[in-house]
Amino acid sequence: MFDAPKLSLKGRVSRERFESWIAPELGLIEAAIDRALASAGLKAEAIDRVFLTGGSSLVPAVRRLFTDRFDLGRTGSGAELHSIASGLALVGHEPDLDPWRADD
Repeated sequence: MFDAPKLSLKGRVSRERFESWIAPELGLIEAAIDRALASAGLKAEAIDRVFLTGGSSLVPAVRRLFTDRFDLGRTGSGAELHSIASGLALVGHEPDLDPWRADD
């Protein structure tokens, strides 16, 4: 259920259906992992630890992208929602915010 002043939604969505909705984004995340490894000149096996954070890391399909690639034993997480807020607060202290602005 989602309830906001001007919008209220209630319903059930299967995991399979939800994952079909986010399939394009999952592909983009997987491509970003590939680019990061290639840019570093590393294979997944060379990575000792992967730390997942942010709300999206709580989505099982997102988490699976990393655990499949880097193994469950090398994948950890924590402070999923607090870390983003803390990071944004640090960005807010930067004297130049232009590098953080979205391209429209």
